[in-house]
Amino acid sequence: MRNTVLITTTRTPFISHLSAALRVPPRIYECAHFADGESYIDPKKLGDVAGKRVVLVSQLPPFIKTESIDRSVMRLLMTIDLLKECGAERVDVVTPYLPYARQVKTCDDSQQGPLHLFTGLLATAGATSLIAAEPHEKEFACDDALSFHGIGLEKLWAKYLKKEFSIKPDQWCVLSPDAGGRDRAEALGELLGVTVAYGEKQRQRPDESVVLDIEGDVEGKTVVLYDDIISTGKTAAAASRLVRSRGARGVIGCFTHAVLVPGVHQRITGHLFNRLFVADTLAVSTKLFKNRSLWNVVPAGEFVGTAVKKRLKG
Repeated sequence: MRNTVLITTTRTPFISHLSAALRVPPRIYECAHFADGESYIDPKKLGDVAGKRVVLVSQLPPFIKTESIDRSVMRLLMTIDLLKECGAERVDVVTPYLPYARQVKTCDDSQQGPLHLFTGLLATAGATSLIAAEPHEKEFACDDALSFHGIGLEKLWAKYLKKEFSIKPDQWCVLSPDAGGRDRAEALGELLGVTVAYGEKQRQRPDESVVLDIEGDVEGKTVVLYDDIISTGKTAAAASRLVRSRGARGVIGCFTHAVLVPGVHQRITGHLFNRLFVADTLAVSTKLFKNRSLWNVVPAGEFVGTAVKKRLKG
């Protein structure tokens, strides 16, 4: 990709694989802080960006051991603004995990949520486009000045599951834990050639939800619980208990974004799941997991990078 610069704050396997797919070497810059906590970015650390197309990748760490996501977002906005001030022709922002993706609307669905504010701030800072891997919702009200592209990871998951398991269509099924994930589950089910079951979830408050019922036949089957985010693990644990009570033979967990807040490892155990897979859209590694025979990290950088390259060329 000629006249393109790839800039990021992290040096991870995901960034390396994405960079290789784009065929653009990454520039790693650091963000400093004043004594009062304010962030500071040295323009020299960004290198020459005048007249160039900048792909700015903002990969966040899992929140089991990190700073506020709001602080990370402020740093992203400052970087976009500085890149434009330094003469970048355009800035395409790639967020492997999209901040505020679950807040398209407020918890009571009465008003627009902060995701609309976030995309508006990106546009104000000077971003041209936003590309996110497996956003919580495929479509939402985005700022008119900012184009948005979501990358589904169903094909990545299908390829990986077929490599790991011998999947028999009459003995496996895919489960979406809630209505919001139906399209994802149906796409994965079609790729695997298996049936799909659906969970009915009720969100009582942020990070507090209950899986009330399951629609579909899971008896005697290995169930692939497929969700975009695993955070507290409460939804995943409840869904696994429910399908096991309905006669499921086993449960495999596939989660794209491993947010992993404190307490998740106590809730997600080998008694509930046979295997667990998370993508590395957040900067996770197997070192985070106490039970490494249960948890597995799936590389997603090459897949996302190939999709980003296609979007940028289009």
